[in-house]
Amino acid sequence: VCRPVRNAQYLAVCFPVFRFGIGGGNFGSADNIIIQGNANVTARTEGNGAAIGGGTAGSGTNIGIYDHATVTATTEGTGAAIGRGISGEKVSITIGREGKTQENENVHVTAKSHVSAIGGMAGDTGTAADQTTDIVIQGGATIDEASCTHGPAIGGDGGVSNIIIRGHAVIKKAGLIGGRGFYHSNKAGEKATVSVEDHARLEDVMAIGGQNVEEVNVTVKDNAYVGAVRAIGDNGATGNKIGKLTAKILGNATIENLNGWIGKNPYSTVDESEVIVDGGENGKVTVKASDVSVRAYINAN
Repeated sequence: VCRPVRNAQYLAVCFPVFRFGIGGGNFGSADNIIIQGNANVTARTEGNGAAIGGGTAGSGTNIGIYDHATVTATTEGTGAAIGRGISGEKVSITIGREGKTQENENVHVTAKSHVSAIGGMAGDTGTAADQTTDIVIQGGATIDEASCTHGPAIGGDGGVSNIIIRGHAVIKKAGLIGGRGFYHSNKAGEKATVSVEDHARLEDVMAIGGQNVEEVNVTVKDNAYVGAVRAIGDNGATGNKIGKLTAKILGNATIENLNGWIGKNPYSTVDESEVIVDGGENGKVTVKASDVSVRAYINAN
């Protein structure tokens, strides 16, 4: 269990293979890592534990970043920048306080990792239901960058991912927001659910949805804004597979710069899919194709 970091400058650097930056030790989990106030935290590891969160095979639960905190977390290993260590089970992360705005909260987070920057890679044993990734980004939170080489930049690599981005939160730059799994090799139960809502703003993201999971549900609604994006729904490639896919763009949402597709990737396999674009009785939905894109699809087949 970790105590809050408040109004402090904090630097953690760790190089050994199995270690962590801030959180659980070797094969240990971390609970209640709270960074708040005016804290300025830099955490880095080159091992299989998270820079902030669980150690190798360790979970990272109730990780919170609030108020006016600035956090930079990086790892060159296979643990998350913020979340679980490699092969950990549960992750729960909240960035920003509910009900706050960019005017009265000013959280800034940069997270970079080899596999899944905010969230982490789940274990190979157990069921998908045991490997959960719950992430809420809200209030006055700004993710300046979330990037990784493999897996989702924000979400779980394996297991069940539930991600909510809401309430004036801003994502400036990120890779996949959602989940990646192994459904093509018959692993059951892996899901990715992403909701972007309530004036949230995503400026430049690779994709929102899932890759190789049994089920994907994506909703963009309630005045949410998405700038540049390649895919909303299926982020798979040739040879990948999704069982059931639902993508909804609703209620005054704006997709400003689509350079790929909403729904199914034309080159991957989806067993069952549904795409709904509906502004409602008194609203509208705006979807614009990128000027540099050869094609932009809304595709349910």
